[in-house]
Amino acid sequence: MMGLENDVTTVLVHDKEVGRWGQWKKVVSGDAAAAFMSPLYLPDALAAGLKILSVPEIPIVGQFAQACRAQFAHENSALLSAYIKAVVHALVWLTLQSGDALASLALEMKSAMEFSDDGELKRRFVSVVSGLKIRPYPTPQAIANTYEIATIEYPAAKGLNPLSLWDLHWLKELDDAGFIDDLVRQVSS
Repeated sequence: MMGLENDVTTVLVHDKEVGRWGQWKKVVSGDAAAAFMSPLYLPDALAAGLKILSVPEIPIVGQFAQACRAQFAHENSALLSAYIKAVVHALVWLTLQSGDALASLALEMKSAMEFSDDGELKRRFVSVVSGLKIRPYPTPQAIANTYEIATIEYPAAKGLNPLSLWDLHWLKELDDAGFIDDLVRQVSS
């Protein structure tokens, strides 16, 4: 990863070992030199005295990738098309009307996340929303990187076609029909 594979050893640290999203604790303990982590979970690491080392973005298929069995998808095409429409609606709302979205979601998010700090809520919201794309097509590099990470964690996956998980035809149909552009225009006016 990042051209360092011959110079460092990548070690996967599971949540069960350090707590949810606590891989940074391995750096604090001296067991690791660095940890990749989402900005969403930085406050505890920074409070522990760690520093941010800026590195180039590593594209991955993250946050909102969805999966289902191929048979289910085949038998429920209309449902999945409607689901993708709903996802695109949410992406447009979250990205183009983020202030309204945050205001609408704030109470429920605070309750679900069990905290009340408005600044922390906004920081987390922005951390998630800033990575969203209205057209959620995974890039080839993101698919390749996600495959590489998956095969480190699940060695039996080596040799599988990395594209076998991606059926984007519902999204492509909506995009080709002008649904996304029309929605963006409607929300932006």
